[in-house]
Amino acid sequence: MPARERRRHRAAPAAGLQMGPSWSLAHVRRLTDTTGIVEHALGAVPNASEGYTLDDNARALVAVVRHHRSTRDPESLELAVRYLSFILYCQTADGWFHNDVGWDRRFLDARATGDPVGRAIWALGEAVAGLGLEGLWMGAARALGRTLAWAPKLSGLRPVAFALLGIRALARSPRARLRAVGDGVTASALKQMAAELAERLVSAYHRTRRDAWPWFEDRLTYANARLPQALVAAWEVTGHGPFLEVAVASYRFLWDHLWNGAYLDLVGNRGWWVRGQARARYDQQPVDAGAMAEAAASLYVATGRGEYLTQAERALEWFYGRNALGAPLYDEATGGCRDGLGPDGVNANEGAESTLAHLLARMAVEQARRRAALPRTRAMA
Repeated sequence: MPARERRRHRAAPAAGLQMGPSWSLAHVRRLTDTTGIVEHALGAVPNASEGYTLDDNARALVAVVRHHRSTRDPESLELAVRYLSFILYCQTADGWFHNDVGWDRRFLDARATGDPVGRAIWALGEAVAGLGLEGLWMGAARALGRTLAWAPKLSGLRPVAFALLGIRALARSPRARLRAVGDGVTASALKQMAAELAERLVSAYHRTRRDAWPWFEDRLTYANARLPQALVAAWEVTGHGPFLEVAVASYRFLWDHLWNGAYLDLVGNRGWWVRGQARARYDQQPVDAGAMAEAAASLYVATGRGEYLTQAERALEWFYGRNALGAPLYDEATGGCRDGLGPDGVNANEGAESTLAHLLARMAVEQARRRAALPRTRAMA
């Protein structure tokens, strides 16, 4: 889309959209101990027996780095140190990771699957780019230097998508920080890596898409919107137009099928939605609503089209009761987010994944709303 057309489509936030109640890091702090963020909770009480995961600590690192960049809150910086330390603890000698850690800090798995590794690359990229103190971003850079070579070897679309989000963050770093990651880590090398990873997503899209199913796989499962969001990130790094075109088309498919005219009606995890079969309605997960809000916000930043900002806000409202049950999942009293919508009601437990999904979505939408007041520029110069 030409720059002049992007400017012409620029729109202020629509009136009357509900941004929801006030929010805080209170429950994130509650879930965090001297090791990291605990995976699960019973209600709002950390369930220590469930231990920790790399997945959640990577999500938490992304969230608090972004929070610190926006607010300069010293507490979010201290939390970032905790989560970064956990990620370093999980890293293996070859640069891969463990994912599952018990309450006694023993590893409960031999090696992580691809998803947590992709999220770790994302989190480390955000930390290198976003932490102001050299002693902190340097530690993240060294850890990422041991892991980044795994990015082209990741299998599965979502690990690739998570890695692309990390590469996008890293590509915005000053040259000195890139050198700290590794001798061969340059802006051009990151551009090439982003292009190769994005081509894997685009190839999957063209291989699988049909007229009524413009998607990367023959089913919709979890964190679906991370795939178009990752292609927006790849376009920001490379400037390659077809990446943004596929991002727009695939996101549109999601929105058209998940927005029922009144609220976001997500694909449930009790069977997902296989092409040609009935779609599962429950359980609906906060990670899916959050990913939709973030993807829409990223498309707004990339294109300036006001419809994406409106859709980001609509997706965020899922957390506040604009959903299939008309029930809020975000708990303003605790700062946590309940774990999902089931046919019998809301899962009252406020785990790390759900709480962080809301936090990341809320910050993304608020950032997009702030961008609505700024002169239109290309996402990356």
